[in-house]
Amino acid sequence: ALFLPPPAVSADGTLRLHARYGYGGVALCSLGGAHDEGRGNGPVRTLQKDRRVFEVRVWPQPALTSVRPFFGGLGEATTVTVLGRNFGSEASRGFSAERYEVRG
Repeated sequence: ALFLPPPAVSADGTLRLHARYGYGGVALCSLGGAHDEGRGNGPVRTLQKDRRVFEVRVWPQPALTSVRPFFGGLGEATTVTVLGRNFGSEASRGFSAERYEVRG
């Protein structure tokens, strides 16, 4: 499941979503209203005309698996290699480069 716990709407109408760590994807959601027409305990009538369908896109959180070397030389050029998951994917929104210069 993409969300844990499942998405829910609170009493004040707030939609709450909690994506699982490391998961990503697209969820197609359908949200509608229902009421008991003022009778307290029912019957409940679903309001089809108020139903809305929408998409939620979730990108997995990037995660570092290693950075080498951990310490670099002071005042000298150092190449740092960063390895991880979910970098350079659609989540990066098109930002990528063969080399990134870092100046201190």
